[in-house]
Amino acid sequence: MYEQIGQTIQKIRTEKGYSQEYLLDGKITQSAFSKFELNKTDIRFKTLVHVLSKLEVSFEELTYIHNDFNFFKRDKIINDFFDLAYNNKQEIQEILLRANDYLEKYDDALINDIKELCEALLILNLTNDYTKASLPAIKVWKRLSKRNQLYITDLYLLNSILFLFPLETMIEIKKFALKSIERYKNFQCIQRLRINMGINISLMFIKNGLHNDAICEIEKMINLSKEQKAYIHLAICYIRKGICLNNLGKPDEMWILKGQKILLILEENQLLQMIEDEIKLYK
Repeated sequence: MYEQIGQTIQKIRTEKGYSQEYLLDGKITQSAFSKFELNKTDIRFKTLVHVLSKLEVSFEELTYIHNDFNFFKRDKIINDFFDLAYNNKQEIQEILLRANDYLEKYDDALINDIKELCEALLILNLTNDYTKASLPAIKVWKRLSKRNQLYITDLYLLNSILFLFPLETMIEIKKFALKSIERYKNFQCIQRLRINMGINISLMFIKNGLHNDAICEIEKMINLSKEQKAYIHLAICYIRKGICLNNLGKPDEMWILKGQKILLILEENQLLQMIEDEIKLYK
């Protein structure tokens, strides 16, 4: 996978117009680094970290460039799963196929989790049996819950399957996840993940008739969505706030109309249709 990584670094360095001397700061000799760029030797990890910092390139970007500006198979499986719509049966089957193919060659805990969760999502799509579909999700949660800290990948994995858990388990996951999210608060992606998680949690509250709890969660996500300029998320929050207010016997139309208007302006027609189905179901 990472064969000839030195040559890729050399390509980035020369295209940016940086000298070896500028990159190295005396960390290793230019002779040793030249051998690395020719793929004749390796360098220590701390030296690689320093070199990437001077190149202004993350390790993720390096691997993407190294693979001819594409994700490696493993990364593609993970990214596609995290972007997956749970009711897209064709895409679920495709990711499952690629995960099985990958696991034939490599032992990988995360890809195995994704494989099992894809199987669970297929069960849900074919039978609508949440109890059966939740079993692999609960298995994943039991494994992750033993950790002292949830890492970024753990958070994305749990967020993508929150709706499969019973309400009590979901609340337990939320408490644990928020502690970990707080530690990652300076990461660029983390607030969008927090919004996604909050929106998913709000729907679970609505499904269980806990409209005051849902509004409490939604209000937090409205503020965060405004801060992050996450307008699609903001629209969903407005609409769900309207649904909750309606169920509490309070004026709701203004919020639902505000959300629908945003989605119309953004031409999110498919999402708008899904949300309108949600309004009919829960209002």
